[in-house]
Amino acid sequence: MQLSVADAARLYGKQRKTLYRHMEAGRLSYQVLGSGRRALDLSELVRVYGEPPAQRHGNDTPQAAGVTRDSEALVWRAMLEELQALRREVAELRQQLALPAPDQVAPAPPPRDDPPGDPPAKVHSMEDVLARFESRRH
Repeated sequence: MQLSVADAARLYGKQRKTLYRHMEAGRLSYQVLGSGRRALDLSELVRVYGEPPAQRHGNDTPQAAGVTRDSEALVWRAMLEELQALRREVAELRQQLALPAPDQVAPAPPPRDDPPGDPPAKVHSMEDVLARFESRRH
């Protein structure tokens, strides 16, 4: 999930110039979009700054931690967009491979009780293993 610098700053309660300074120093990696704007991956932000304040587990409410409902909504919206994109990608890959959708897959047949061919000999000791190995060598 990618965020703009402004969205990331709002989510973490940081100044945009702080994020830019960390990007220039190499502490925070980013991608440059086709428009020339920088995009920050949420996983990279978590690596550098930890979980966003709204996502931390503790006794603080998000508002007490300085997080607004807008930043919470931003995270949920970005996660929903990522999920939808992944679902589209899976559907495209299924179509390319001509795989049926999960609800169209027939159940597997039950295992047979009498498998074809000779059943493998049971091995009870190391001597049995060595004897079988020797018999195959000759």
